[in-house]
Amino acid sequence: MGDGLLLSFDSSLDAVKCSIKMQQAIQDDSQLNLRIGVHQGDIYTMNQDVYGDDVNIASRIESLAPEGGVCISDKVHNDIS
Repeated sequence: MGDGLLLSFDSSLDAVKCSIKMQQAIQDDSQLNLRIGVHQGDIYTMNQDVYGDDVNIASRIESLAPEGGVCISDKVHNDIS
């Protein structure tokens, strides 16, 4: 997984709120630049690894976020609207 994190939440709204709080908490640290991608979908685990198309989508969304930003998928946007 490298330098990334994969977090799971009970709701899309909880994930977005946490993402915003994380970015706010580190905004004054110029050496820590996070990009966060939020997507909602099914995953499965095998041998302590996480798999699924939705994991790949979250990873791609994360790369679209600006440094210090949060990018969400249309699916998450629809969930929290």
